[in-house]
Amino acid sequence: MVSYTSRGDFSTEKLLKFFLEESKHKTKIDFLDLAKEAPDLLIKENLNLMVKRNVGGIITNM
Repeated sequence: MVSYTSRGDFSTEKLLKFFLEESKHKTKIDFLDLAKEAPDLLIKENLNLMVKRNVGGIITNM
């Protein structure tokens, strides 16, 4: 299960809770919170560099 933000009590969270309850003891679920453990690829500065590269722009200081 991958999460990337904490949004409180929204529909997605309710669906997730239901899924987790129904899948108890049926499968192993690993959790990854990208808000706490963001891979280098998702760090803001790296994303900006990739966007500039992909659109053919010149990378300059921001």
